[in-house]
Amino acid sequence: MDGVIKQLKLVSVVIPVFNNAGSLPLLFEQLQQKIFINDYNVELIFVDDNSTDNSVDVLLSIKHNRLDVVILHHTSNSGQVPAILSGLKYAKGDCCIIISADMQEPALLIPKMIGLWRLGFDAVIATRNTRRDGFANAFISKTFFYVLHFFSPNIPQLGYDFALIDKGIIQQVLKLPAFTVFLQIEILKAAKRTATVDYERTARLHGKSQWRLTKKMAYAANSIVALFPNMLVRLQILSIVLLLACAVLYLLLKLTVVVFAIPFVIVLLMLSTWMKVLFSNKVNMPQPSIQEL
Repeated sequence: MDGVIKQLKLVSVVIPVFNNAGSLPLLFEQLQQKIFINDYNVELIFVDDNSTDNSVDVLLSIKHNRLDVVILHHTSNSGQVPAILSGLKYAKGDCCIIISADMQEPALLIPKMIGLWRLGFDAVIATRNTRRDGFANAFISKTFFYVLHFFSPNIPQLGYDFALIDKGIIQQVLKLPAFTVFLQIEILKAAKRTATVDYERTARLHGKSQWRLTKKMAYAANSIVALFPNMLVRLQILSIVLLLACAVLYLLLKLTVVVFAIPFVIVLLMLSTWMKVLFSNKVNMPQPSIQEL
């Protein structure tokens, strides 16, 4: 495909939403400025993961101004990855962009990513140079992705969420059992040619991250079972050692009992989650009921 410029008729944009009412209008404005002014059609697919704020009302207002906007609604909260998968099932584009609704990923990169797709790359990954997520979230995420990078070097060390993928990759991902899908890995496994673009992940402007510690633990355990079944015990031990090291560090620094308890609770949460993995060999990913609004 070298030297051939692929024709683009329709690009899909999948945006998982959970309590993002504050950032949705600005995100929509940025998307309009960057992708609605080009020589291809666009479908915006917002997937509301049963938000408890007025995100749905904001989305309906956006759709009132642009009838080509699609709103999918989960009747129960299922998590970011199931929301993305719901959007991918609906997507009809030649390629699909996955971007978060929290404004931490720059929509201004989208034209460049589409340009790389047109040059023959079937996956374009936006890799983070830095994270501004707070110490606890940043530590957990960095540790998780560093471990994954150690065993699978094609995974960026700081991970990624923002990506453009070809419809062929979507078809392969959707064939997989939902509970085995670790999306970032599956995209790279299915891609024949991958390009990367760098960006600096900015601080969240509105609200707080809903990607809670317990959800991260369950997703991490599920991903490890799916990806490294023969390395499960090794990864368990490595992760627990890392967290226990944090506890020992706090103790050596003579911090209070309350602060010392934080890493201890994290260890207990991980043990509880991964004990389920040992006995069931998987952590079930919720299968949401979907409504189109």
